[in-house]
Amino acid sequence: MVESGVPQGSVLGPTLFLILINDLPNSLSCNSVIFADDTTLYSSRPNSELEELSLTMSNALVESTDWFNSNGLSLNNDKTQSLLFTMCKDTPSYKHCNIGHAKLLGIILDSTLNWSPHIQSVCVRLSRVIFLLRHLRNLLPKTFLKSAYFAFFHSILVYGISLWGSSSHVSCVLKLQKKAIRIMNRSSFNAHCTPLFVAEEILTVVNVYIYVCLCRVKNKFNEFKLRSDGHHHNTIRHKRRIGESFNRLSLTQSWLDSISVKMFNRLPENARYMCFSRYKRVLYRFLVGRPFYNIQEFFDVPSHELKSVFC
Repeated sequence: MVESGVPQGSVLGPTLFLILINDLPNSLSCNSVIFADDTTLYSSRPNSELEELSLTMSNALVESTDWFNSNGLSLNNDKTQSLLFTMCKDTPSYKHCNIGHAKLLGIILDSTLNWSPHIQSVCVRLSRVIFLLRHLRNLLPKTFLKSAYFAFFHSILVYGISLWGSSSHVSCVLKLQKKAIRIMNRSSFNAHCTPLFVAEEILTVVNVYIYVCLCRVKNKFNEFKLRSDGHHHNTIRHKRRIGESFNRLSLTQSWLDSISVKMFNRLPENARYMCFSRYKRVLYRFLVGRPFYNIQEFFDVPSHELKSVFC
């Protein structure tokens, strides 16, 4: 006999569950993010206070367990993972903070955020799709093969790319993407891929990342502070550009918030005032015609070429 709950798959179920779990953050001594039935607890401390951080998170785990028990829920210990994010190489291990990686909503987070474990996982999945495309090549016309590419390959490639797209390990994904486009075009294993990307109007994984970053900044342009904000004189160079935050480490310079603003500041000023739909079309056409194999190639594009694109 079921004493509480709702039928699985019901329309009312998700709403009732959200109501039930809504007050969980109020019972915790740390920060939390809740997405459906996935709950993430997090906190931060300087490197000199890692012991205090470990104690905080262990207490938070006890608090969450008590809350679940009090509300008729149970914590799945098999799916509960702990991870310590740090840039220090010599970091001691703690009982409730494991150095390694953890999976969250399909994204594998590693302790140093270099995204190597996640990209390896993506490459495994993409390799299976390449196996499928190779077998479909002699059975389907090219148009259907291209549809299969976007359905099975591209959908895996774009998921979470705003997080891991700037990693140096993304070259492994690009190699598999080249294999896929050669198969689609029935080309030789060493055929030059740049004209194939242009002919098929397919963005490289690097171009997909650039597109996502530039659309993200454009969509939230009004939320950023310009270089001229806070100054009452007209002596600032590029005063209409977005202010870039200072990043001491090379790793943080390639993170989403930093690299996306840096790329957007390369665009001409009139791109800032385009309507969003036209901006996306122009940007997409530019990237389709210029397949980049690394992000630096985008920064190497002369300013006058960018200006002619967004005129």
